This record gives sequence, C-alpha cells and structure tokens, in this order.
Amino acid sequence: MQGITQEYFSILDNYFGECFKIAKRDNFVRDSYWKKINGVYDPITINSLMDSLYEDLSKINWSFQENSIQNSCGLKVAYSGSVFGYSQEISQITSFLKKTALYADNILMNDNIYSELWSWKKKGQLGFEISFSLICFNAIDLLCLKDFFISDSEIPVCTLTPPMMWKFNERHLETTIDESLYQSEVTKANQFFGKDFSSRKELQKFLGQFDNPKDFFINSKKPFLLQGPNGKPLGAKDFFQIRQNFETKYSRSFTNTEIYESLLRSNLSMAIYDLTYNANLDCAFGTDYRGVWNSLNWIMKNTCILPSSTKKIASKDSAVLHAIQEDEFKWLGNVPLDRIKEIRERGELRELRDVLAENIETVEEAEDTEFSEVSLQVRYNLTNAFKRHSAEIQDLNRLYRDKFKLSTSSIVVSGALGISAFLYPPLAIVATIVGGASLNSIRENFFEKREKMKELRRKPVAMLFDAHA
Repeated sequence: MQGITQEYFSILDNYFGECFKIAKRDNFVRDSYWKKINGVYDPITINSLMDSLYEDLSKINWSFQENSIQNSCGLKVAYSGSVFGYSQEISQITSFLKKTALYADNILMNDNIYSELWSWKKKGQLGFEISFSLICFNAIDLLCLKDFFISDSEIPVCTLTPPMMWKFNERHLETTIDESLYQSEVTKANQFFGKDFSSRKELQKFLGQFDNPKDFFINSKKPFLLQGPNGKPLGAKDFFQIRQNFETKYSRSFTNTEIYESLLRSNLSMAIYDLTYNANLDCAFGTDYRGVWNSLNWIMKNTCILPSSTKKIASKDSAVLHAIQEDEFKWLGNVPLDRIKEIRERGELRELRDVLAENIETVEEAEDTEFSEVSLQVRYNLTNAFKRHSAEIQDLNRLYRDKFKLSTSSIVVSGALGISAFLYPPLAIVATIVGGASLNSIRENFFEKREKMKELRRKPVAMLFDAHA
C-alpha cells in the first residue's frame, strides 16, 4: 500500500507543488491563495494539466491497492462525508484524523481528484474553472496531510482508497447506487410528508404541485428529517442555495422538482455512496458531520441496503468514533501526530481503544438518545483512566518520599492529575537530605524510580492527559 501511496503523492507534488507553496505562504486560506493560483494558470495550461493528470492517475494500480486494503488487519474505518477540497479548514480535517487515529488502526480516505477529472473529461458535468479549483483544493489538502499517509511503520495512519469513479466503473456499481438512492428517497419522502408513495414517479408527480418552496416545507409532517451536513434542519433558504450551487456547477437550469428531490436526498447520497463504495472492505464508519451520521443511522433503521455495511454502522466502534468527534472531546485533536505514531508503533493502540470503549457494547437497534449516551460513557471512561493514572503517580511520589525521608515541602508537584514536575532532585542534594544512606543505594533507587516515572509518561493515557491539560 505504501508504494501506491508514495506514487500518488509524487504525482500530486509534481503537478501541484508550486500551488502548495503559494497556499502555504497564505496560511492555506483558500479565498486568498486561490486568487493567486488562478492568476498563474491560463485556460490552455489548465486543460493540458488536467488531461495529463488524469492520464497519470489512471496508470496507478488501483486493483492492487484495493486488494491490499481488503487483506489488511486491524480496525479499519472508512470516512463518510466530503473532506478534501470542500468547506472544511485543514485544521478541522487534521483534528478529525488525529482523534480517529487514537482509536482506529487505519483510516480509509477517498480523495476526489480522479473522480472530478473523470466527470470533467467523460461527462462534462462540471464547469471548467470549478473543476480545476476543486482538484487544486483537493491536492493542496492532501499535501498538507502527507504525514498521515506516509509512514515508516507497516500500517500508516491513513490509506487512500481507490477513487470512487474508478471503482464504480470497475465494479459496475452505478445501478446499485441508483436503486438504493431512489428507494431511500421514496422511503424518506413517505416519512417526511406522512404519505405512502409506491414509486419515485408517484413522488415526483406530488412534488410537481409545489410552485413555492415554502409549501414544500409547510406540508411536512417530520421536518427534522431533512438536515444539512452539520445536522441543522433544512428550510426554504436552502432550496435557493442548492439551486444556485447546482446551476453554477453543472451549467444548466434545474426544475423545482429536481431541487426538492435533492433536499430529500440530502446526506443520503453521500452516505449511500460511501456504504456501497466501502462494502467489501470490512470497515466501520466515521464522520465529523452530524447530518451524515444521522443519515447513516437512518439508513440502518429504515432500509435493507447492503446489510453487511449497515451492521458496521451499528457497531460499537462506529458509535465510539462518532462520540469522540463531539465538541466536548475537541481536545483529543491536540495530541501531536508524532505521539500518536509512537503508541501505534509500540503496539499500544488496542490499550487506548479499550480505555475509550470500556462498557460500551453493540448499539444495534438503538435510539438516537442511546447513541448520545455513548459520549457520556466515553467521558466517564476517560475520567476514570485519568484518576487511575494520577493514583499511580501519587503512589510513586509517596514511595520516593518514604524511601528517602523527604518532607512534602522539599518536592514541587504539578497539577493533581499531572506528572511530577520535579523529576527527582539532583543526587548530591538527595545524599545531603538522606544523610546515612549509601550513595550507591541512593543512585540505584534514583534510577529505578526515574525509569518508572518515564514508563508512566510513555503510557497512552499520559499522552491523552497532556492533550487535555
């Protein structure tokens, strides 16, 4: 897998290395750096670049990459939602990846570059400038996150999965996707309007009567079913925003019915694509989009799409992964990537996973409130782990004081849950305080206690505490 990944990043660096430098100088603020990049590339250069890039990416042995992922061990988590090249800031993406890497062995990420190129080249669906901007944003995001994908260890933090459009073409998934999507759309419409539509055609006829988008929402029985990626309910203003986005992106007009259908499919399209796309990879699912998570759970409870994948949505692992993306665990994103790699290389990730998931079982058939309780349990698990860790430190400090008969005033200790700040006084001072003890005895005990303290500092829970402090 590493060979394919390195080849991929080498291609990105070759085509977008200069763009990355421009973006870095502008602190990766997209509006700012895009103006500069857009002023450098003329349409003829862009057209040639995109043709050549598509050709190079098509030569990658994606079948080998897919087989390698299927045969890899450990807990694999497929990201569900749009990450690269869209609205998220790089700091948000980094935070999500770090938090997930504290639990999962491997994060499967699908970048959109090849798929955008395929759509631009084969179908002409996207506007010229929009295609290049999305591809450029994708490439810059990926180059920012290169250290997550390239690693000296056997399994990196993240692995690039074969491009979605490549997989659809190779595995003939388009019909499966369409059937699942339309089935889900009709099921959701029945709940949203309190109706009993038997087909998409019948639904479209019903939607055609709403000339005013407000009427679409006024007739709703369960308005909370339609959510944006952030989990907030959609409304009439979203109708006009979606229409504007679509008409800009696809360079054509859209009927009201088409936009209503898009609203009904909000997040469903993304979730169903991801479920179908990752169905044969035996993975759990993770996302930092509340709306996408809600759609994954809605699919689990209301459809029979890909039962093996929906079972993974209901797994303990998916529930914990969702819980640690909540705002109250934002601090988990402060853990340095190097520290995360260290515990993974030492084989201690399972220990950390056990801490986070203690007393959490499968959540199949659970209600939304029960999913929320997973967050409470994770918080409780972390609190207990910190208390146990603090007790170990205090015991070691107490043992050290008793051994050398030190007064509490001789030792300065950091916060209640922290590692001792003093890390032991110099040996000469200790010898003076202890008096009669032999220097060799003091030395042996000193190094013994110091090694135990270092051992405590290396523990995964100590790493979490440092991030939380």
